[in-house]
Amino acid sequence: MDTNVRIIAGFTLKSSLKGCYYQSSEEDKAYIRSCVLQALLDPIQPIRNAAGVIATQLVTVGSLKAWPDLLPTLMKMLKSENTECIVTALSCLSKITEDNIYELDSAEVNYPLNDLIPLFISFFQHPSQEVVYHNVSCMRNSIDAMPNALLVNMDAYLQALSWLLTRTNDETLALICNSLVSILSLRVDALLPSLDGVFEFMLQMSQHPNHFVATQATEFWSTFATLQEQDDVLQRLSGYLPRLIPMLVLVRVVCGGEWGVEYAVQRRRTGFAERGRVGCVRRGRRASVRVPAREGRQVEFSREKMKRRSLALDEDQGMWTLRKASAWALDCLSNAYNADVLEIIAPVLSVREKTRREA
Repeated sequence: MDTNVRIIAGFTLKSSLKGCYYQSSEEDKAYIRSCVLQALLDPIQPIRNAAGVIATQLVTVGSLKAWPDLLPTLMKMLKSENTECIVTALSCLSKITEDNIYELDSAEVNYPLNDLIPLFISFFQHPSQEVVYHNVSCMRNSIDAMPNALLVNMDAYLQALSWLLTRTNDETLALICNSLVSILSLRVDALLPSLDGVFEFMLQMSQHPNHFVATQATEFWSTFATLQEQDDVLQRLSGYLPRLIPMLVLVRVVCGGEWGVEYAVQRRRTGFAERGRVGCVRRGRRASVRVPAREGRQVEFSREKMKRRSLALDEDQGMWTLRKASAWALDCLSNAYNADVLEIIAPVLSVREKTRREA
């Protein structure tokens, strides 16, 4: 059967499950589950991806308890020497842990996280970036439930994250930053032994050239400043304020200025204020966009140009989001360390104002 037909059939089934699952017979449910397990091992990647989506939906509308064969199958795939098999299992588990993490930490399914979390940690040094990303995602989702298996393996988890810091891509780095922020908000005590190292890492990531990574890291400072903890915990950050505050001020001012300039340039280039709605026209393999010009002429933009424009707009939005995150972090830090922050920020702002006047 044609691959596209199989994929469409899979996603149609996924969309139908919510409405028809409870009306289906147990025989039909068992048949669907067995087909999904077979599809998870299909040699065609899009089929495996579709099977993972259906498996997640089956667990959501039913339960893990109602599908006792699923987790053993995924565990077996994780122990395979085939990287594609591992990626499929981790991708599926990433979706399941996102929606069903509390069930995974329940006696009803015999606490599978006790076995899964050590296995996840072992994959942090896997040579495949795709394996590492899905693996970090699974661990990130487990933080929300803060299961005992994670607390027991917290030191190993933090060491694995530390090992990854200079060996992974930006997408995974952003997920690592988000994971540390989540641990901080739920169990700051778990980070206390490694807090100085976390501070240094977050200072570095807050200045990352990728705006999404920098934004995720910047949220760490506002989260820490609003912790309802004893003064001795909050004072752990005091020694880093002379480096942190000027950096946040610089990010807020520079990103704001760049965003404003780029946005103005973008408006001049594209004439959004004058042009009407954009309509898409397909021409064989090459899609183009016709934009009504002021004089009635038709201006064609190739897909590549539209992609570059979209990326530029995403970049602008990323800088704007980072600027807001930096402003919020400064506000929270000012409330928590008011006198210390004022002492640091006053000369910084004075220098910037003097520079602005001289410019």
